[in-house]
Amino acid sequence: MKDGMVLREGTLKDIQNNDIELYEHWKTLMNRQDQELEKVNRSIWARMTSLKRNIFQLISKKTKPCQKASFKLDIKEKTHEL
Repeated sequence: MKDGMVLREGTLKDIQNNDIELYEHWKTLMNRQDQELEKVNRSIWARMTSLKRNIFQLISKKTKPCQKASFKLDIKEKTHEL
């Protein structure tokens, strides 16, 4: 699309075969968007892990010794794959 006009119509495969430059530009933009999304996801995951640790520490400080044995919070770090 350019200036509100549709430049090409068809499937992705049609555009890939007929307008290589447009396809490569689209592919570059999609890869960039995927990389940015991955950065955001990693940041969110790291923040969640940090918050879980903080909650666990706060709960551990406020519980009585006999309660600690029965309370368990799973804060294992997991890798997030896209």
